[in-house]
Amino acid sequence: MARGGRRPGAGRRPGAASRRTREVADQAAVSGITPLEYMLAVIRDPNAKENRRDDMARAAAPYLHARLSQRDEPIKLEPLTGSLAEQGAQAMRAIVDGRITPTQGTAILHALASQANIARVDDFERRLKALEEKRHE
Repeated sequence: MARGGRRPGAGRRPGAASRRTREVADQAAVSGITPLEYMLAVIRDPNAKENRRDDMARAAAPYLHARLSQRDEPIKLEPLTGSLAEQGAQAMRAIVDGRITPTQGTAILHALASQANIARVDDFERRLKALEEKRHE
């Protein structure tokens, strides 16, 4: 009989509260004040020290506000010219000069790498077709 180890469907589901966590939350609800309500009370207390209020605000923020996500905006950059290697160098220069962010530069370099792969496949297909035509002559 197998014992221990990972088994499908066994154990507590991800994100589910443990029995102890559930007990603490239930006790807090019964007593009339939850941890979040306590933090908010400290934040609103004008007699509390400023650094304590700041600490409570930092602790409560994730429960009240969603994290901001990075916005994906078009990259404003003059057209890249020359070979793919030259275009990569131009993108790197734009990062160094501060005309684009490193994240934007990475996106450009990934796009150039994808373009290089496409060109490589096209070249391979062209060569293969030429060899097949030569073979059938």
